[in-house]
Amino acid sequence: MTWFDRFLIRRSEQVWPVSEMLVQLGRRRFDGMLKPAELRVLSDTARSLELPSPEPTAPCPEGHYDESTPRPEVRAAFLCWLATDLEARPLVHAKGLRIYSSTITGDLDLGKQVQIPSFDFRRCTVTGRILLEGSEIRGINITDCSMSKGMKANGLVVHGPVIFKTYKL
Repeated sequence: MTWFDRFLIRRSEQVWPVSEMLVQLGRRRFDGMLKPAELRVLSDTARSLELPSPEPTAPCPEGHYDESTPRPEVRAAFLCWLATDLEARPLVHAKGLRIYSSTITGDLDLGKQVQIPSFDFRRCTVTGRILLEGSEIRGINITDCSMSKGMKANGLVVHGPVIFKTYKL
């Protein structure tokens, strides 16, 4: 991407917000079938607003935090698309893919991918495996998450922070 492409994206935000551009790309890719939690992921990923704090005493948008409470679903295939799609990549904010209080269904397979944006998963339940073998990513933050099948990351190159804080395998 050149400086001119970034200029056009910033300029287009005045007419059409970046989050709406991501929604349109997602609807095209998934035949208009985006779940409410996926729409929230697109909005959070396109903007620079902070996710709620993972601290136990911090106020939570969903109320009292209980790890056994069902959460809205986000498909792993959707996250794979968002992390790797060349049209979506310039619209992802520098803070990367940010998923808050959701259930990620399926295997998140990003093996042998380069230039993956940062992942920030907070208070999520991951039902499948996270596969990052031989990949290159900006950073990983997995906080207060439950991962039933774990993560494979042999040969992973991380160009930023790696944070695993109070998660369950």
